[in-house]
Amino acid sequence: MQGIISSGGDARGRCLDRKRRGALLWKYARRLCGAVVRREAFRGTWHDDLANFLNLFLVRETARCPICGYSGTFLHHARQAREICVRCGSRARHRVAYLALERRDAEHTWRSARFVHFAPEPCISDVLRRWSGAYLSADLEPGAGDLVLDLRELELDSESVDVIFASHVLEHIVEDRKALQEIYRVLRPGGAAVLIVPFVSEKTVEFGFADPSRNYHARDCGADYPDRYRDAGFHVTMVSTDDFEQPDRYALSSCRGGLETKHWIAFCEK
Repeated sequence: MQGIISSGGDARGRCLDRKRRGALLWKYARRLCGAVVRREAFRGTWHDDLANFLNLFLVRETARCPICGYSGTFLHHARQAREICVRCGSRARHRVAYLALERRDAEHTWRSARFVHFAPEPCISDVLRRWSGAYLSADLEPGAGDLVLDLRELELDSESVDVIFASHVLEHIVEDRKALQEIYRVLRPGGAAVLIVPFVSEKTVEFGFADPSRNYHARDCGADYPDRYRDAGFHVTMVSTDDFEQPDRYALSSCRGGLETKHWIAFCEK
């Protein structure tokens, strides 16, 4: 766990100050009152808004974010308790990825590596930018990253990238096997792809299209999904929430209805 504290910035930023806490309390109070006036109580985000208001007011369900160093109340999201860090906006999967990357960096120094980060999330992109020798973000949507790239047809030279990071991207791509072949092609020998998809079942179920009713997912990824990484030629190492000490302290699991969802990170080496 070395390095967690040093990543958090100054001590003042590690706690929720009164002004920020007051603004959040006011935000959720307005949402709750508005829902009552519109007769929409118990619908939509009502349960999350109520939980967030109570947690902020009573200062409960606290945790520590390993990414930014914030310590205090975390926010509910989609009825998942302690999911979002108030300070940096990270979700549980981002915090697991950060710890996995930090451990990996200690073993395989990436300070001079060329990173390409697909569908960049601000809470983790800042970390990758600090760690890498050359960092580029990429997205299919113009303006969302430094580069406009389609994972199925990467306009990058073969063996030109050291590390590719893609979190919750592949489940949206119908032709994911083609994307994995492209990732393998552009990685240098000894390079790695850090890939994260949500595991929701034992077996992967294909939809055949990006289903708008399922957040534009093209499949439900199962525990067998990492076999696709191996089929593309990668040596795969899986890291999960359980591989770290004190997962509750760092809010590394998503919890809904008393059931915990673990997050898995795949290190795919060429």
